[in-house]
Order: sequence, then C-alpha cells, then structure tokens
Amino acid sequence: MDKYDNPNWENQGEGQVAEGEMSHSDKIVGLITSPAEMYSTASKFPIRTIDWILPLIFVLIVTIISTSVVLSVPEIKTEVIQKAKEKIDKNIEDARKAGKPVDELKVQKEIMYKQMDYIGSPVVLIVQSIAIFVMGFVIFLIMTGTIFLMFKALFSSKVEFIQAMFIVGIVEYISVASILVSTLISFLTKKPFTGLNAAIFTTADSTSFLHLILSKLDPFSIATYVLIGVGYAKFSKSEKTKEYVLTMIAAWLGLSMLWFYASNNIPFLKLFAS
Repeated sequence: MDKYDNPNWENQGEGQVAEGEMSHSDKIVGLITSPAEMYSTASKFPIRTIDWILPLIFVLIVTIISTSVVLSVPEIKTEVIQKAKEKIDKNIEDARKAGKPVDELKVQKEIMYKQMDYIGSPVVLIVQSIAIFVMGFVIFLIMTGTIFLMFKALFSSKVEFIQAMFIVGIVEYISVASILVSTLISFLTKKPFTGLNAAIFTTADSTSFLHLILSKLDPFSIATYVLIGVGYAKFSKSEKTKEYVLTMIAAWLGLSMLWFYASNNIPFLKLFAS
C-alpha cells in the first residue's frame, strides 16, 4: 500500500480522475454535507493544484467585486471614510502623546485625509485589487505554513504541505459564502458589514477587547477552523478529531488575541492595522 492508499495514483495526470476519486465539485458538496467523509476520501488520492488554487482565486475575486459593490453605495462610502478618519485621528493623537513632532504629525494627517478622497475611485480599486491578490496569496501561504508546523509539532502530523494547502484552501468556499451574505446585507441596509458576528449588534469600539471577543462569534469563521481541524485529523489518519479541532480553535483565538495586543501597542502594527 502506498502513501495515498491508492495503487494507481502515480498513473493519474492532473486532468484525470481515478476510480473512486472525487471531482472538485464533489469535494465542495462534501465539504458542506459530509466533511469528514470528504476529507477521508480525498486523503487517499494525490492533491491536484486546482483543489486549492481555485477556491483561493475565487475568494479573492469575490472579495474584489464585493469591495467595489459596497463602496458604490454613497451612504456606505461616507461611513467608511468617516470611520477611517476617526481611526487616523486616534492614531495621530496617540503618536502626539508618545512625543512625536506635532508638525510632522500634521503633515501625515493631511496626506492620509487626502487619500480618503480617492476611496472607491477606479485607480484605487485597481491598486486595491492587485494588493488583495498579492496579499491574499501571501496570507494563505503564511496561514497554511503556520498550521502545518503547529500540527507537526503537537501531533507529529504526517500531512504533506500540498495536502495542507488543500485542507486550508478548500474551506475558502466558506469565506465566499460569508462575503456574499455580508455584501447582500450591506447593500440592503446601506451599512458596511465586514462579517456576520456578534460585534455588529454592538457599538463597541473596533479596537476594544470586547469587540475582539464578539467578532469571534462568527458562524462562518468557527465553521472554517472546525473544518480545518477535521481535515487535518482525517489526512493524518487519526482518531483524535476532537483534539485536532480544539487545537485549531485555540490557535485561532490565541493568535487573534496576540495580534490584538500587538496592533494596539506597537506603533508600526497600529498604523498597519488601521
């Protein structure tokens, strides 16, 4: 028995589907209806590039379209600009208290305020689209690599990196669903929604710890990390699915809190986060 439990896998080309292997569309359906079974079946065959790159490209395209649609609503654009200016004012004030030269801060504020006027313009949308694609791939690789190393260290996981890319990549379809629902609600209510979590029902400041906790009560995000945990357990041929899932959830929450602390206390990261 070879490493994929399938004696014919070496004879299958990228465009061919072996007997018993699931097509990409079957994997999408399985992700929703029976994820454990889907991952178990997928683990018996070589991972195809399309299985991780297609959902990644799809979610990035949907993100770009969603951004354009949402910012085309005047009320949303006005609110986005207003919130951005409030965040700029807060960061400038924090920098002033930290002892940075007032004249230098005034220049920075004027430049950033002027940039707000271009939000939603064709040039900005093009630049933003390129940035979304580039950063999307970078973040995907960093996230995949971090999870890959974490499970290898904690569970001595035998999952290969290409398999890790599939496990993380296929769940991007969950993100697509989240973006589409958020975009629809934003368009109908004329309010900017960046996710469907408990934080949207409060007026808590986006930099507060309360907002962080409430933002994690998001069914789409929770489903995403649960599915990644299930995927790793099945590809590892492990019976410890619960442990894998709980580890994935704990890592998600832990890294979120670490980023929250860093982005609120380290000047460079504070500017980046804003």
